[in-house]
Amino acid sequence: VVPANDDGVRARRKLMFSGSGVVVLVADRDGELLADPELILQGLATDNGATSLLVEGMRVVEDAVDDLPKSARRDDGRMIDAARVALRRLIRDRLGKRAVVEARIIRVD
Repeated sequence: VVPANDDGVRARRKLMFSGSGVVVLVADRDGELLADPELILQGLATDNGATSLLVEGMRVVEDAVDDLPKSARRDDGRMIDAARVALRRLIRDRLGKRAVVEARIIRVD
C-alpha cells in the first residue's frame, strides 16, 4: 500500500483535478519555429470545446516564442519556459485550473 502523501499519489491527484498539457516545438538551431506548435491537452473540459482552446493555445505559445530575443531562442530552457508558461496562463485564465504543463523542443539542423 502506498501512503496518501507519496509524491506519485500527489502528482496523480493534481493531474486528476487540474488536467495537463504538453507543448512540442520544432525549431532550427536559431530558434525559428519550423512548424506550428503541437499541443496535447488532457482532462481540460471547456464550454466552447477543446478545439478553441487548442487553437488559442497554439497562438499564445507561438507568440511567446516569437517575443523572445534571438539569443533566448537559442536556449532550450528559455524557449521551454516561455512555451510552458504561456499555455499554463491560458488554461488558468480560461478555465481557472492550474494544469501541469510540460514543453519539449525538437531541434532540426
